[in-house]
Amino acid sequence: MLGLLPRLKRNRRMVVVRYFGLFGQRPHTFAQLSERAQVSISRIGQIFSRALRDLRRWYTQAETDERLLAGPDDRMLAEATDRRDAALAAAQAERARHLDAVFANADRVWEDATQRMISRSSHDCDAARSLLADLLAAADRHAARAAFERRLAEVRAGTVKLRRFWQRWDALHTPVRPVGFDPSGS
Repeated sequence: MLGLLPRLKRNRRMVVVRYFGLFGQRPHTFAQLSERAQVSISRIGQIFSRALRDLRRWYTQAETDERLLAGPDDRMLAEATDRRDAALAAAQAERARHLDAVFANADRVWEDATQRMISRSSHDCDAARSLLADLLAAADRHAARAAFERRLAEVRAGTVKLRRFWQRWDALHTPVRPVGFDPSGS
């Protein structure tokens, strides 16, 4: 703070130094300062308040400049990290909500197709292929291929009625499975 005193005008610097008794001087009152400077006490008060205003402004500006030169401190870095983490969590929550909606829609399509497929005779291969193609398209559209393959394996394992269809299907088509896919779901 004392480093800012030389920036003050001479009369403001004299009032501050003598009022506070800086640099080994004894402190003076406004009355004593007004006698010495041959101005009124109210004028000394005005000079004093303007000097303090200037010193406050310069000190605040110096602090700001120092903070800018020093770079971010730990608190600022922690706040930035917290903001980034909050934005990431919000994005992950939005993605989870979206995937829940997608899988719910894929589940509805699957249930509908499964019910229609089970209700038909095992000899209606064309209709079964059409339903299966619709189901594959829905699964691809909704990025639920793994869930589809798992459900398909469950149906194939539990459906005696369509065993001959699946045997023919396997003979005609080689199944496409993602790397690391386990049809048992374990």
